[in-house]
Amino acid sequence: MSTTTYPHLSTLVAVLETLDVPVTAYASLDAVANQTAPAIYLVPEECEILQTIGDNRRIQALRCRQLWTIHVVLRDASDQFATSTLLTSLGEWQANILNLLCARVLTSGGPLQLLDIPKPAVYAGGVVVGAIRLGSQFQFSAE
Repeated sequence: MSTTTYPHLSTLVAVLETLDVPVTAYASLDAVANQTAPAIYLVPEECEILQTIGDNRRIQALRCRQLWTIHVVLRDASDQFATSTLLTSLGEWQANILNLLCARVLTSGGPLQLLDIPKPAVYAGGVVVGAIRLGSQFQFSAE
């Protein structure tokens, strides 16, 4: 019997916390009131049902793919337009996260698929937000 539809949440947070920056999981990025940078936010997205497992009478399990976005927030008040200095720093942070995911989560946290690295967003005050989108597979077993 499964007890959560987010079985990889604690694994992902624990791995990201090894970067020694604040890591917080939010239901939506809209809920984030960013006061510190650098910071990492983990946001769950859709959970796709890939397969229904059961007999003719009842569903016994669901094979699922949970989509996640890891947001990296950096700030440099002297770089209002997020030029090469801030973008270089963002690229280094994202590379560190990808290295951690490949070295630690892929080998122990179940199937993980790296989906894409969307274009970074720039906000007033020299804030840049980068993202890494990934999916994790799991089986939800019914009672």
